[in-house]
Amino acid sequence: MKFDLTKAAAIALVLTLSGTAFAQDYPAKSIRMLVGFAPGGGTDIIGRIVGQKLSETL
Repeated sequence: MKFDLTKAAAIALVLTLSGTAFAQDYPAKSIRMLVGFAPGGGTDIIGRIVGQKLSETL
């Protein structure tokens, strides 16, 4: 099976655009993000950064 980058890009574009059309009133309530590792580690720091950016965006 040959990988076709053009078809993959077209499929990704369609999926991205169709998801944004239905997500206009999202989030209707708070979003809880769980990080399954100990506090103070690298995963915790990245989780906090991602959470801050999500709260600014949403």
